[in-house]
Amino acid sequence: MTKLWYYILNEFRLTWSQIGPMSLSYLIIPLAFSFFFAWSFTSAYQPDYQPDPISISLDNQDEGEYAQALESFITAEEQSTLLEMTPESDSDFHLIIESGYSENLDQTLVDIQGKPNASQTSGNILTGLVQQFQQALVEQTRLMEMAPNDFQAINQTMQEELQPFMNEMFEKETYQTENTISSAQYSSIAIMHYILFMAIIGGVSMTAKEEFSGLNKRLNIVPLSAFEKLTYSTIANVLVLVFFAAIYLVVWKLISPTTFLHNPLFYLGWFALLGFVLTSIIELIQQLFKPKVTLMITQLMVYAYLVLIAMPLDDLIRGPIGDWIANNPLREIFQAPLIAYLNTGQALVHLPLALVLLAVGIVSLATAIIVKHRKEVA
Repeated sequence: MTKLWYYILNEFRLTWSQIGPMSLSYLIIPLAFSFFFAWSFTSAYQPDYQPDPISISLDNQDEGEYAQALESFITAEEQSTLLEMTPESDSDFHLIIESGYSENLDQTLVDIQGKPNASQTSGNILTGLVQQFQQALVEQTRLMEMAPNDFQAINQTMQEELQPFMNEMFEKETYQTENTISSAQYSSIAIMHYILFMAIIGGVSMTAKEEFSGLNKRLNIVPLSAFEKLTYSTIANVLVLVFFAAIYLVVWKLISPTTFLHNPLFYLGWFALLGFVLTSIIELIQQLFKPKVTLMITQLMVYAYLVLIAMPLDDLIRGPIGDWIANNPLREIFQAPLIAYLNTGQALVHLPLALVLLAVGIVSLATAIIVKHRKEVA
């Protein structure tokens, strides 16, 4: 334990002796990046956003009861937050209930005319609504045949059954506010991991570049076993990273109190866990490959982090690619637990994932120790 304490103390002394360059790499640059992304993607994250109602105009050319029922459903007060009735000149969509609609329900004689700049999604909502209403009318026709005097009651029941469908269709155009975070919250979490990757690539560079060969030789002659060297080094490096992450977190909290909500120790704990896992994996890679190969692998890891985690490309790229980026495995490990905790404050939801990551880190470090020990005794 004494050796570990002195190793950690020396690591912090070394950090303090290089506080300028390390603060630039592990603190100032991550903060600058996170501020830049928070400002650049403000419009992509609007937690309080509610879409405007779809503006429509209606021309009912049929005098039958079913046409009147459709008109009543569309113009009902319950739809005022979803559909807005406006004059044809001001509307985005013009609905025409054609003559003969009530007598030919199976033909859906409703023409939806959208302006050139009208939202395609809104048009799909209207089309789905009319089709669903039409299907309900066909199903209710047989009831009318059985009880022709109960049209009003049957019509009311049908409208009540269609309301959940209407809400579901409209939610496709609505942000789920309880699951949406601000650009500052997203950027502060996403770029915090930049500290990890910069520290890792910096450590690997020291072993790969010739100008650090003398220092590496002096470090290797320190009288410590393979277990002590790798274990102490991993623990000390993680503590240094947590130190800079804590300062990063405090700065963000001072600038935007809505970032890192609830207990800050959860964010630092998850950060420390990821730091342990990544450091252990890199230690294993260093034992298995030459320094230059290890450096190339770590650089690829940094690029993957920037593309798949740090930058919200899923808000810029739509379709299957954007969906995959939004739900890629790296985000599920690095971001999803922190964002979930930010929204809910529940710390134990991702405990199974944390245990799996801890196991991966322990196995990687143990394997690296075994490989290093075999090299030393060979």
